[in-house]
Amino acid sequence: MKKRGDAIVLIGFMGAGKSSVGRTLARITGLSRFDTDEMVAGRFGLTIPEIFASHGEETFREAETVALRELSKKSQTIVVTGGGIVLRPENVTLLQELGTIVYLSADEETLFARISRRSKTR
Repeated sequence: MKKRGDAIVLIGFMGAGKSSVGRTLARITGLSRFDTDEMVAGRFGLTIPEIFASHGEETFREAETVALRELSKKSQTIVVTGGGIVLRPENVTLLQELGTIVYLSADEETLFARISRRSKTR
């Protein structure tokens, strides 16, 4: 494994607060924030649900891996990930190489409430 980088990497289930915490950390620290879901959506010009519907999960997961490889060239950043990014062993290795991984969690009721608020996109 390569030397661990100095990024702060946020992982966790959908609705755990990764995006909110990432924005707050970026504001407090002044570090750049990169969101893998935003990177993938930007590459395709589609929302995440549209990518899944038109290209399938495997294409989306491969695009996540490509995004992580791109981020490996950056230092001192906040990296916000999608909930399923850890499904690929290669991604786990790339995440570990980026820096310190912080797992965010929430109880079931909180996750349900947060995801329900975004029922059109989740």
